[in-house]
Amino acid sequence: MRSVVVIIPVYNGFDCVKRLANCEGLREVEHEVLFIDDASTDSEISTLLNEVCSSNHNFHMLSNNRNLGFVGTVNRGMSLCNDSDVILLNSDTVVPVGWVDSLVKIRKAESRVATISPLSNAAGFYSVPVPGENNAMPEGFTVEECSKALKNCSGFDYEESLTTCGFCQYITREAIDVVGYFDESIFHKGYGEETDFCLRAIDAGFKNYICLSEYVYHEREVSFGASKLSLKKQNSAFLKAMHPSFIDQLKAYEKGSRVSSVAERFNQFIKS
Repeated sequence: MRSVVVIIPVYNGFDCVKRLANCEGLREVEHEVLFIDDASTDSEISTLLNEVCSSNHNFHMLSNNRNLGFVGTVNRGMSLCNDSDVILLNSDTVVPVGWVDSLVKIRKAESRVATISPLSNAAGFYSVPVPGENNAMPEGFTVEECSKALKNCSGFDYEESLTTCGFCQYITREAIDVVGYFDESIFHKGYGEETDFCLRAIDAGFKNYICLSEYVYHEREVSFGASKLSLKKQNSAFLKAMHPSFIDQLKAYEKGSRVSSVAERFNQFIKS
């Protein structure tokens, strides 16, 4: 089993970065955690990251001399961790204790793994309690409790998927070595780059997986702001042109997926 590095690209979003850096689920991670500041305009970001890294022996930070964009930043991180698996983690997330272990368990259980993602409140189809929606955190629940609720609903469970979600995405070094990095020329600012990578990985004989028994909170859209809708429309068109059968494949996967049934059990659990 290779070593694992958690890569967290940062661009402003001070409150979100502080919340993630201070959450127990990140602080208990025994693997290297690498923050990469993508030339944030908020000077307090650098101060915060220095403080966080000085108080956690396995936390480190890098700063881009100029803004590389989301994809350029994570590509830099993946290239620097040249013998490790990586987990790309958005700065607007909150992780529960044991989240890395949940993903690593799938990595160890399967061969030819490309990527793995958990479920979330806001991760497209992989959202609970309502897939496809940006769900709020269930009232009265913490991230830890949502993680435990999913495990109560499904035990340790996962399924092969067409794609995974870039808010929290485990990527194996074997897949990176064969497939390459994210496509900066097309997806420079983000959105769609992880889908393109997943589809290229499938073409190369790898598989993607969704962990149905782990939950990571995702605030979503903090990094992109108002420009996201335009970016989403543009990059969706690129994806369709690059992978013409993607939409039909996605519909077929979602129809047969167990995500919806897990989401329904989760919904019943949090309402009981």
